[in-house]
Amino acid sequence: MARERYLRDGEESTLHDKKYLELSKEEKRKNWWYYHKWWVVLAAVVLIMAGYYTYQYITYVEPDYRVALLTQVSVEDAALTDLADHLEQYGEDRNGDGEVKIEIMLYANDGVPSDEQNFSNYLESVEVFHAKYISDYDDCSSMLWIIDETSYEMIGAQVEDVYKTFDESVADSENNRWIAVDSLESMSDIKFPNIKGYDHDFTEADLNKLLRRYNFCLRMKEGSQIEFKEELVDYYLDSEKLLNNLINNTKMVEG
Repeated sequence: MARERYLRDGEESTLHDKKYLELSKEEKRKNWWYYHKWWVVLAAVVLIMAGYYTYQYITYVEPDYRVALLTQVSVEDAALTDLADHLEQYGEDRNGDGEVKIEIMLYANDGVPSDEQNFSNYLESVEVFHAKYISDYDDCSSMLWIIDETSYEMIGAQVEDVYKTFDESVADSENNRWIAVDSLESMSDIKFPNIKGYDHDFTEADLNKLLRRYNFCLRMKEGSQIEFKEELVDYYLDSEKLLNNLINNTKMVEG
């Protein structure tokens, strides 16, 4: 009986007829794109990211020196680039790639806040400051430091005998473990061309005034892990020569 109901309005031969809708090539393309477009977009994003990181890897230039800037004031990248460009005039091509490249490694810890509400955030930033710096110290990433007095005291209290002692003829008479930036002729003509307009936190005059408050320090080699690796000894001696070039205002590369 059920079979007869299905056949009531048609012959048995028509029950199994299958009619397919023929699509044009354009319609097929549209149909395929409808179901696959997000996979295509995802694949494109992955390829773009892979290409970007591959390009960064291929074109990355290993710096000849890394110089740490330890400060209580955050400084923007444009100023760090200008500072590096200035210091590069006094360095040498250590890795033989045809150019002198210096990377400024910023360790910033904004000063103590005036209100108690933000004091806990300040303490957290101090911990981050120390953690980042100690990682640099353990890895021997930088041998030469530009440092303000607050950071100098904080690091000195944390790491025993961290600073090299300089000859008093070139060092500050009250402290022979730093060379004041303000005392060096080589640092008197530094420019900050990337600081323009009102989109930056500091003007060129602000940065020059701030820099005058800093000092150069060289980490102590004796008694540290530097002595046990030849490549670290070479890096240390080259960093020391960079500082001596700054002290003597001896440019190795014309800027």
